Formats: sequence, C-alpha cells, structure tokens
Amino acid sequence: MSKTRRIINLFFNHSYSDMVKKNFFYWLNDSASEKEKDNTLFEIWENLDIKADSSTEDSFRCVKERIKQLETPRKRHSLFGTLRKIAAVVLIPLLSFAISYIYIQQDTKTESNSESKEIEFVECFVPHGEIRTIVLPDSSTVQVNSGSVLIYPEKFEGKTRNIFLNGEACFSVTKNETMPFIVKTMDMDIKVLGTVFGISSYANSTFSSTTLEKGRVSVHFNNERNSAEFLQPNEQIIYDRISGEIEKRTINTKNALAWREGHLIFQSLSINQIAELLERKYGITVYLNSNKYQNEKITAKFIHSEDVNDILVIMKQIIPNFSYKIEDKKKVFIY
Repeated sequence: MSKTRRIINLFFNHSYSDMVKKNFFYWLNDSASEKEKDNTLFEIWENLDIKADSSTEDSFRCVKERIKQLETPRKRHSLFGTLRKIAAVVLIPLLSFAISYIYIQQDTKTESNSESKEIEFVECFVPHGEIRTIVLPDSSTVQVNSGSVLIYPEKFEGKTRNIFLNGEACFSVTKNETMPFIVKTMDMDIKVLGTVFGISSYANSTFSSTTLEKGRVSVHFNNERNSAEFLQPNEQIIYDRISGEIEKRTINTKNALAWREGHLIFQSLSINQIAELLERKYGITVYLNSNKYQNEKITAKFIHSEDVNDILVIMKQIIPNFSYKIEDKKKVFIY
C-alpha cells in the first residue's frame, strides 16, 4: 500500500486532534497524487455502510447541478476531484467522508452516547446564485448565502443547540439562557444565548470570520488556542487559515452583512476573492487567465441589483488594463 493510501485510510479509521484534521484536509486538497487520492476516497465511499433515504436523492440532485456549474473547474479537473471539492461544503449522507460529516459525528457522539435514540439531522444546501431563509426548531432564523450548507437537528435536545455551517450565514437567535446556541465551523465554535450575527466560513476560502450585529458572542477557535474571544456589536473577528493569525476589528456591520439584501460589497478584496464572490452570487464560473491583477485590492459597492456584466464594466473602469469576456452567460474569462 502506498504512503498516500496509508494516510487516507489511517485518517478515516482513527480519531485525531483538530489541528491534525485541518492539516489533513489541506493535504487532501493539494494537487499532488490527485488521482490516487481520488481513487482511495472512492473506495472508502463504496465501502460506507449508509442507508439511503429521501434526502439522499435530493442531495444527489444538488451534486449533479453543482457538477454542471463546474464543467471545467479552475482548480480541479477530474470528476471525483470535483466531488471532493463539493464534499468540503455539502453533503450528508451522500458524501459521508466530507469535513462536515466528520465534525458532526465526533461532536454528537458524546451527547448521543447517553441517549438510546439517534439524532436526526436536516441538511440545507443553497446553490450558487441563491439566498434562503431557514427557521430552526427553536424559532431562530438563519439567512444562508449561496454555496453554503447548514446542518441542524430536527429537534434541539440536551444542554446546547448545536448546528453546523460550511459557507456563509446570518443568524437571529431566539434567546434561551438554559440552552446556549452554538454554531460549529471548521475553524471555530461561536456560542451565544440570543443575538444577531454573521459567519463566513467557506471551506475553499483562505479565511473565516464572525461579525456581530447585536448582542454578545464568544468565539472558540479549533486550534491550539485555549482562550475565547468575545465580540461586542459592530466587531468582527477574522481567522487567516494560511498564517494562523487572528484579527479583531471594528467595522460597519451593514456593509459586512449586505449580502442579506442581495447587495455586493468589495472591501479591499483581491481578484481571486472577487472571483469567488461572483461565482457564488451569480452561479457562474470565472477563469483567471492572467496574474497581472494579483496585487490589486478593490473596494466597490453594488446595491442596485446589478448583473455580472454591470459589475465587470465597473471593474474595467477602476482597474488599469482590465479586460474580460463572457461566454454562454455562465463563463467569465478575465485577461
């Protein structure tokens, strides 16, 4: 058995620390030995003992739609490579070896061990180009941004209200002092009693953040840091996944959470970050065919339901020598 296969098989058959998990997923998404990683993951998937139900068909339809949107992905080309990228943000039970599945299994085992019945989860996947509002079992509401998955129990039981997010969402939490509300992401756990706050934690992003609009939250990082960070209204905390650095700053929450109204605001963003935002909001694929914009930091506000061409026209006006082409309404080439 090769080293690559040994690493993957060991990971999915043992329990490891949060830091090891994070390093494993960074290694997994690296292009080195991609074909062998894909084949090994496929074998694991084939051997999983999972009972299909109605949600499986719904999840599979979502995957097929995502594959259509990613006909020629910018970073992945093999079919299972595409599925692995989707797995980082999507599906239970369809892709049960995904990041979300592993965290859910480990986080619920402790609580479920003391109970005879199994916890049932609801999975909500929001495709690119859409925003959805979800009402949770405790009447809390969640606005879920495009390209996100929200996973929560059918009924909150036990001492906490745990839900799981991969992507971006804004929460308005019903107050319950005896049962704290905890949002779990791959980088941090955000704990509240009742408040309004936003989280951005896409698996393929280089950062994750929590933004507080009203109330008070504590942020616990899933790494070697033991101390929690507390946020006051109009504060945001950002975790850089590359450097491991954490920054807390005062911001305008209306701008940070403007996506709830369908607005698009760039605050000193790179061209790669803008490409990701455009892909999620408009359900398109952006191809970056030049490195000449890598040092550009762009700030702009779009609040009048502009289409993607309107935004690209503005970018052409503010970025020297910026050029682009749109094909088939779903493909944008930036030169």
